[in-house]
Amino acid sequence: MKNAPVPANEDPAGGSAGERALAFKAEPSGRPDGSAEREVNTVLLVDDEHEICLLLASMLERAGTRCVIAHTVAEARAALSAQAFDAAFLDVNLPDGLGFSLIPEIKTLGRGTVCVAVSAMDNERHRAMDAGADTFVAKPFDREMILSS
Repeated sequence: MKNAPVPANEDPAGGSAGERALAFKAEPSGRPDGSAEREVNTVLLVDDEHEICLLLASMLERAGTRCVIAHTVAEARAALSAQAFDAAFLDVNLPDGLGFSLIPEIKTLGRGTVCVAVSAMDNERHRAMDAGADTFVAKPFDREMILSS
């Protein structure tokens, strides 16, 4: 199926890489009440680089979350219409648009999804934050940067 998100625990060619439903803690960014960490169970990973998605999924799954992977804005929209996410990691530059263009749509859903913009170009930080990103992670990143966002 074209433009369908691929759960991180499935091989896009078919079959399954095994069950990977876990859970990690992420601090909600920008909360005025300074609330404590919240449990994150399901994360949407949107990046056109398959290796980046697999790396992020591996980091997050080992820390305890379930990941769904999308490689385009269209795939991300399909995933967002199919289920709720606790967080979304959005690459800025995608083949069919800008990842941060999804942020207003995600926020409109009213599910409290934490939006993390990810880009190799640090100069995109301001635009992503203006679009409503809760935080920005510059590539290359490490495990601690991902888990703290």
